[in-house]
Amino acid sequence: MTLTINNPPAIEVPRLEEMNLAQARDALKDRAMAVGKVVKVDGTLTSTPEGRIVAQLPEAGSSAQQGQPVQLMVSTGIQGKDTFLPNVGGMTFEQAREYARAAGLVVTTVVPQPSDAREGTVLEQSPAPFARVKVGSPVKLTVAAPRYSAPSRPAGSLPLPPAPLPEEPVTPAEPEPAPGEDTAPQDVTPTPTPQEIPAEPAPAPRTVRFAYTFPSDLPEGTYTLVVRDDTGERPLDFQYDAAGLAGQSASATVTVTGDAVFVVQRDGQDYLTVTPGSP
Repeated sequence: MTLTINNPPAIEVPRLEEMNLAQARDALKDRAMAVGKVVKVDGTLTSTPEGRIVAQLPEAGSSAQQGQPVQLMVSTGIQGKDTFLPNVGGMTFEQAREYARAAGLVVTTVVPQPSDAREGTVLEQSPAPFARVKVGSPVKLTVAAPRYSAPSRPAGSLPLPPAPLPEEPVTPAEPEPAPGEDTAPQDVTPTPTPQEIPAEPAPAPRTVRFAYTFPSDLPEGTYTLVVRDDTGERPLDFQYDAAGLAGQSASATVTVTGDAVFVVQRDGQDYLTVTPGSP
């Protein structure tokens, strides 16, 4: 008969301090461990709010076996003490949380807010800096989040259709004479015609190219494109949100007459102009 003895690998004990009992049970369950004896202790000396774990045995990071219970010491709260949170604006979230813990407070709410500040920087806090509050009170932090989100897929090159050619002017037809009206030619003194003065030739249509790379920090809004030349302003088939344009390149070949310029509009207002290039 052969007797086989299994020797399961050791498990690292997770850090449970500052958790409540429900969070500790979930953390231990993930490591195939369990909550052992729970002892309630005064949290005044450690500034630990009521219901939070003050200490544990075995300690965090030590080795244990599957199914091994972990003894917990849970705070009964901090008695008869007021505290305050200093100004944590400009700190990272982790730094602000440590300041709150040292003051006997608990960060319970974190609100992201789009900002140009570094991601995770504290922008606002509640309670206000140095306001006296009871130990164990909740803390709300507003932290910086990226102002723009990357597009879900690369926009790539954004082709534009050619602009329509300008319409030829129509010469009105001579009116028909009414019945009975004398149509005999009359002697009329000829007046000088404009042909006596050479007219300036109208500019011929030409083809130009629009090419522009939009910045990655493009402000939010809806962007459209128009071309302005001697015939007026014409909108082009171009409408995109900022998320789809940021960091992308757009190009098109357009027929214009005379001097021309491309205008990128944001929410219907002129945002920037682009000088046409050779096709």
